[in-house]
Amino acid sequence: MEAKQPEALTLKSNLIWNSVGNFIYLISQWLFTYLVTIALGFESAGIYSLAVSICTTFYTISAYGMRNYQASDISHEYADSTYVESRYLTSLIALVGCALFSLLTGYAWQTLCCIALYMLFKLTESVSDVYQGVVQLRMRMDYVGKSFIAKGVLELATFGSCLFISRDLTLSLGVLFLTSLLVVACYDARRAHLFYRPQAEPLKLVLSLLKACLPVAVYGLLFTAAGQIPRIVLESMLGSTMLGYYSSIAMPVTIIQVSANFIFAPLATPLAEAYTTGDMKAFSSMIKKVVISIVAIAVAGVAGFAVLGEWFYTLLFGDAIAPYVGLSIPLVLSCALVAACWFLATVVMVLRRLRGLVISSVLICAIAIAGSVPCIDLFGPNGATLVYIAGLVAFIVCNVALLRRSAT
Repeated sequence: MEAKQPEALTLKSNLIWNSVGNFIYLISQWLFTYLVTIALGFESAGIYSLAVSICTTFYTISAYGMRNYQASDISHEYADSTYVESRYLTSLIALVGCALFSLLTGYAWQTLCCIALYMLFKLTESVSDVYQGVVQLRMRMDYVGKSFIAKGVLELATFGSCLFISRDLTLSLGVLFLTSLLVVACYDARRAHLFYRPQAEPLKLVLSLLKACLPVAVYGLLFTAAGQIPRIVLESMLGSTMLGYYSSIAMPVTIIQVSANFIFAPLATPLAEAYTTGDMKAFSSMIKKVVISIVAIAVAGVAGFAVLGEWFYTLLFGDAIAPYVGLSIPLVLSCALVAACWFLATVVMVLRRLRGLVISSVLICAIAIAGSVPCIDLFGPNGATLVYIAGLVAFIVCNVALLRRSAT
């Protein structure tokens, strides 16, 4: 006799757990950059940020843009085991791709080691993500929130302790990877197994799922690459130290886009249910509330950083950061636009109108590739943000236009 599955929570409870967990995890991720900067300096922070930029791009190959597709699969078109096994396959592909890219670019040995270890860490996050998709589909975001809290606290404690004791970034990243692996194995996997029994799935089904999600994967890879390409170009043109300054300014600002994500991340399943049942009033209401919330968060963010930005950054990093505080306002705008793009992509995935995601992601990536060098050459480090903003606006306009066209 099978054990009874845990009951679903209310939407409000799911939102609260997701918000609290994500917030704690966000703070810990930001503190990684801060701790590296304080312990080892802006040059090491630049190396760390370069590893983050490269590995974040390859992480999207592993994640395959599948989370919202999985969370909105309320008809269970694919089994949970199929989603999990597909993640193992895409993670292997991402690891090989990251290794080849890093070796071909000719980075120094220390940088290569940092990239390798951070990529392993990101792959544990990717596996955690697919397990979280299993519980999200059952409206149990409390498990997701608790996972984020555990990872945030434990990873910060182990990474920070190792960093200040050893003064070795490579060793600290190895400890970070092992800590994340422990939480995924001991918590995420066990919670997901409350809802399904792991079993081998035919390769045919795994490949069918990957084919179905291919447009989402292309979107995820190109959209993420569009955000990381300007940073990689910035490092190649202005050096690791400048990237360290830029990343130190950028990390606190990302609270804007993640705060917005708190609101709409748990909505993929309710949006899918409303759309499937034809409850367009509820569907439209959720969309309007999220849009209003993103605008409100953006306005508050711009005002806050404009008034308190210089005091805040010099308090954290000292007077050396003062000449770069002006980077914060364009970064706030870009983060608000990223949040809007994420939510727009969620709606498009729920509607299964994936053609627009592919077209717009090709467009935003093309803008990043073509515009990064001239923009950074003209505007300095701000150019990396400005070219990204141009791409984000193009992404929004393209998707909205295609959605309106398909609706008519």
